Amino acid sequence: MPTSFVQVSAWLRKSVNPIDGNATKGEYYWKEVVDTYNSTTESDRQRDVKHLKNHWYKTTKKVTSFNGWYN
Repeated sequence: MPTSFVQVSAWLRKSVNPIDGNATKGEYYWKEVVDTYNSTTESDRQRDVKHLKNHWYKTTKKVTSFNGWYN
């Protein structure tokens, strides 16, 4: 499964959590995303907080750009 898909899935699981949502503070939130990501990824492809945050910001730029052209 592509890394971006797994990462977005992990982010969504934490963001739409009905109890905590995305109101969790900074690094704790991203630690939870990384834990979720790593639990669903092969051991040789696991990532840390810094890597996933950087990848996330690059991905959201592309999605925002696409959305601007699409809409």
